[in-house]
Amino acid sequence: MLLIIIPNQFKSGYRKIKKFSLIEHKVLTQLVCESMVINNKNNVSIFGKILLQMLAKSGNVLWIPKQVLESSRKIMLLAF
Repeated sequence: MLLIIIPNQFKSGYRKIKKFSLIEHKVLTQLVCESMVINNKNNVSIFGKILLQMLAKSGNVLWIPKQVLESSRKIMLLAF
């Protein structure tokens, strides 16, 4: 998986990068605009959230509600 920081003026290239990396090379990517990370006082929080997104994209389960773990029934959770 790649973390790619793109210049703000290159936002229009998002789809091209995603297509090139995923379709042509089978590599997951997380794209971030440079304005989100450059000179930002909340970098620790921002990179923490980016890391969670990357973990989720790679198939990891980030949260499991306690009721689901304790239930003997099969439960499907949906979130929007």
